[in-house]
Amino acid sequence: MKNFKLFATVLITILWIYFLNKPITTKSSTIPPLGSFLSPWEGFWHNEGVKDVIFGAIHSKALTAPASITWDTRLVPHIFAQNNEDAFFLQGYTMASLRLWQIDMLARSAGGRLAEVLGGERLIQRDQQQRRLGMLFGAENAVKGWRTDKDKFKILEAFTNGINQYISELKSRDLPIEYKLMGFKPEPWTILKTACIVKYMAQSLCSRESDLEASNTKKLFGDSLFNFLYPAYFEGQSPVIPEGNKWNFSTVTIQDSVSLFKEFDGLYSRSTEVPQEGLGSNNWAVSGKKTKTGHPILCNDPHLRLTLPSIWMENHINTPDMNAYGVSVPGIPGILIGFNDSIAWGETNVGQDVADWYQISWADSTKTSYFVDNKPQKINYRIEEIKIKNKPSLLDTIKYTSWGPVVSEDLKDPHIGLAYHWIAHEIPTSFEMSVFLNLMKAKNYNDYTNALAGYSNPAQNFIFASKDGDIAITVNGKFPIKKQEQGRFVSDGSQSQNAWHGYIPSIQNPRVKNPERGYVSSANQNSTDPSYPYYYNGDFDNFRGRQVNAFLDKMTGIQPSDMMEMQNSTFSLKAKENLPLMLEALDTTSLSSEQKNIFIQLTGWDLKFSAGSNQAMIFNAWYRSVYRNTFDEIYTSKDSSVLLYPKTGITASLMKLYPDHKIFDLQSSKKIETAKDIIQMSFVETINDLKNQNRLNQTWSEFAKPKIQHMANLPGFSSDDLQVGGIGDALNATANGSGPSWRMVVSLGDSTLADVILPGGQSGNPASSFYDNMLSYWATGKYQKAIFINIPANIPALGTQSFTH
Repeated sequence: MKNFKLFATVLITILWIYFLNKPITTKSSTIPPLGSFLSPWEGFWHNEGVKDVIFGAIHSKALTAPASITWDTRLVPHIFAQNNEDAFFLQGYTMASLRLWQIDMLARSAGGRLAEVLGGERLIQRDQQQRRLGMLFGAENAVKGWRTDKDKFKILEAFTNGINQYISELKSRDLPIEYKLMGFKPEPWTILKTACIVKYMAQSLCSRESDLEASNTKKLFGDSLFNFLYPAYFEGQSPVIPEGNKWNFSTVTIQDSVSLFKEFDGLYSRSTEVPQEGLGSNNWAVSGKKTKTGHPILCNDPHLRLTLPSIWMENHINTPDMNAYGVSVPGIPGILIGFNDSIAWGETNVGQDVADWYQISWADSTKTSYFVDNKPQKINYRIEEIKIKNKPSLLDTIKYTSWGPVVSEDLKDPHIGLAYHWIAHEIPTSFEMSVFLNLMKAKNYNDYTNALAGYSNPAQNFIFASKDGDIAITVNGKFPIKKQEQGRFVSDGSQSQNAWHGYIPSIQNPRVKNPERGYVSSANQNSTDPSYPYYYNGDFDNFRGRQVNAFLDKMTGIQPSDMMEMQNSTFSLKAKENLPLMLEALDTTSLSSEQKNIFIQLTGWDLKFSAGSNQAMIFNAWYRSVYRNTFDEIYTSKDSSVLLYPKTGITASLMKLYPDHKIFDLQSSKKIETAKDIIQMSFVETINDLKNQNRLNQTWSEFAKPKIQHMANLPGFSSDDLQVGGIGDALNATANGSGPSWRMVVSLGDSTLADVILPGGQSGNPASSFYDNMLSYWATGKYQKAIFINIPANIPALGTQSFTH
């Protein structure tokens, strides 16, 4: 009996060890072995004691001269080096030390390599989609282009070497906890991985298009109704470049012919993800004539996906020819938004469409060639190997045309396919991020304009201010020359005349310097008014740009605190323009006493989406109901998922100017409804629905449930209980998981002063006190002073790393 118990104990122990060290594969994912994760020597227990930074002397043969990193009390690295290559080596080293898992996952996500380490059908499909969209193809082309700029390529190599230096020093027990949870280890960094992250940015910021949905909706509504509901330019817009600007140049002429083609008989389906809505930004710079000090102030708050770790990382880089401070995207060298001793700069996204779909006409049933100008063209093939954890690789053959990769062939018509033409596939003439490396050492307006030259994508509104007193903004990027409405719908890929007609010369990109009004600004609205001589289409915001300009028009004696208040404004211009019309249309005599009380509350609302506002919650729900009932033709369609929804900027003009328009008529009733009917019905429905769901007294934050999730959606590493206000059309555009990912207010005078904050912290380690230490400041609209000092000894520091060579 004793021997049996001993045998059973040994057997159970062996089986338990086997279980802990064997991956568990399910349909959706692969769970890594738990043995290493639970190990008392190298497991997750150790991460709580892992230090963000190990101070002291570090030796590296990659450095050419002694250098140092002083870490301040907010864990911002202040890099001091004697040349630029050493500085960017250290920037790579610091990024890896704080955000290694993050940069790894960003590169894998962009390049279609998640299933390789995580497995699961969902990620296999996503990897396949990324490859079919040409993400890895575009990254490889980027590296080809970067190699032609030898000086910048040396910086890329130094940056890569810095990341790898840290990886080589990293012990298994000190791996970020996500590696232990997911059961894989970091591999050496490469320049291709940096290129993948650059393409990740491009995919987020310049791949949005609605060609498929617009084509379908135009077919459903017809030309007249489509053009009415989807105007190319919103009449109330306040563009980035002030209206009335004179365009003193001769344009590139093209033959403005229209190619008619036999459209697909059905509706186009979308097999790819569309970048999330709400990604945008605000920036503005005010001249000295509008500020209290007489010196310019520059402000920027990019609205991106809010995640932990934060999407940005603060850096300060000091060399003999640059002293720059700001934020970087982990995995990419340089400072993307920031300032130096002489200037400040920032960006918002340009909404112009640089991604078009082309309908391919196959030349034969084998789909090995396609027609262009009635001549068959051979397909080029690219085989993508998608590695899968604990399974054989998937080999996917992608067909490439002169337009780009054929992403979709399953259109229920064997004669056609859809090819994707995207500017980020092209081989660049230089390193796209060179603009930021040059801005880091710019001294004046001329340096700023020279720095912008050669930038391709993602297109950005580059704002500028200098101690010389200049302010400026440039709509910068590589923009295709298009015929009227070209790229707004699916294009005919069988006609070569439907190709882009070259690119707008960069000198003719919209720009303005020192405008009479005393400020420059952008918030993702149209770049110009319709007088700009080149056609462009895209996705543009109709509210925030007008709100920024309305605020700044009235302001004088501006101080940094005024700018911070503006960045945190939850005032909704959409509510200001729609709510009075909705209230005026209500027949209050038919309302219950409870509904009348809510009506009275809404009449006294301050139009702000503050966290504790009940009126904001009720207005939002009511407006959404009005919108849904107005455009019920789309919502009730069996094809609603592949149709284009009108911009919310149009609703106020519909209610005010066209209250009897047929669009207000409900498809489900025999009565002919007007705007007044829709508003009344929607109000009653909304109040009843909220009451039935016990949500009638909720605050805006209780209703919207704003949160910041871990990149891998790990609940314990996320922040789910944020009491913050904001909405997508307010300057504080916190909504749907996106919002101000970095707030910066820079005062340029005798010395450069900056107030900054990001929604998280510098560290990627969830156990670190620097993981989300700035989140509470951000949530309450507070800022912290950037420590911008030229001498490392004067920096309030946690400690210093000294690097020898």
